[in-house]
Amino acid sequence: MMAGLRRLFRLTIVPVLALAVLGCNMTSGLVSSPRTPTEQLLLTQSLLRSLDQISLPLFPGATVTIDTAWPPTHADFGGDLTFAASVLTSWFAQQGAVIGGAAPTYRVRVLLHAFGLEKQDVFFGIPPIQSLLIPFALPELTLYRNVRNRGYTRLSIEIADAASGRLVGAPSVAEATVSHQRYTLLFLLSWQTTDLMPPPL
Repeated sequence: MMAGLRRLFRLTIVPVLALAVLGCNMTSGLVSSPRTPTEQLLLTQSLLRSLDQISLPLFPGATVTIDTAWPPTHADFGGDLTFAASVLTSWFAQQGAVIGGAAPTYRVRVLLHAFGLEKQDVFFGIPPIQSLLIPFALPELTLYRNVRNRGYTRLSIEIADAASGRLVGAPSVAEATVSHQRYTLLFLLSWQTTDLMPPPL
């Protein structure tokens, strides 16, 4: 009797443990799929928080033109960068600058060294199984999972006299990150942590 139970134990627990080990996985990379509302907030707030660190050497009412530059990417993030340029223009206006004009006083160049969303997914458990040998599909069984999304911005600003080209100011490089993490434990327990302000519902 005991020998039969031990044999049954080996035949059941060993495959389960093997599947669990095979289900250990960690992936990371850029998020290139359509943005969720939370991901949009991560990008926006990382950009705004980096701008909060900058003090502009401009007099209120100064007329400026703004050029925005960023490194080339291997994916289509043109929409993100166009949005970033619009946020930067709005931010300069809020600082008292007058955007555009026939004869601007200053020429501003914003260098976006980095602007994007990173994702990391740590999974431990049994992935979903579908096989020709089994007449039904087994759902994913999550023992532990942590999905982290992080918005990251790093930028610098150069301000030059429009007439002479002389550099007027170059505030130090500013950077900021904003993250959102979702946890799952033992199939049913789930919670999230974030430094988004205010946190998403």
